[in-house]
Amino acid sequence: MLLEVSYVPTPRDRRRAVVLPWFIRLLYAGLVGLAIAVVGIGALSRAAARHGEATNAPALAAVGGVVLLALPLLITLWTHFQPIDQDERHISITPTRIRWESGGVTTEVPWARMGVIREGPHQWILGTRNQCLALPKRAVPQDRITELREFLTNLPPR
Repeated sequence: MLLEVSYVPTPRDRRRAVVLPWFIRLLYAGLVGLAIAVVGIGALSRAAARHGEATNAPALAAVGGVVLLALPLLITLWTHFQPIDQDERHISITPTRIRWESGGVTTEVPWARMGVIREGPHQWILGTRNQCLALPKRAVPQDRITELREFLTNLPPR
């Protein structure tokens, strides 16, 4: 597999790279937050009915639950308002490594160090321990998408 692609990321690419892989986990966090908020608010109302004063634990549960409940919305809003860099990305894929360049910074990673390789409907997410690359499918020539998919699927386990 030898593939050279270049593209300029769009705001939609950024949203897909940041939001979509984590959105399901954030929804679960929101559901847990809802349960914690309900328990905390219930404890606050019972404490207020009995003593007239709220204790710290139910108040923290209520506030923490509301924060967890709002987390998916906050992350989505954060990605919409982040400035996007318009630097062109140059990506080179060979059988031994992947190399990408953006804004004058070049990163080269052997496939053995690539810990995350995930295909989504519009992109591939490729990541190491501390770096991540979202490769949109629109950047790959249509006749090479199947070849790239098979190559990434058949890499040795990491």
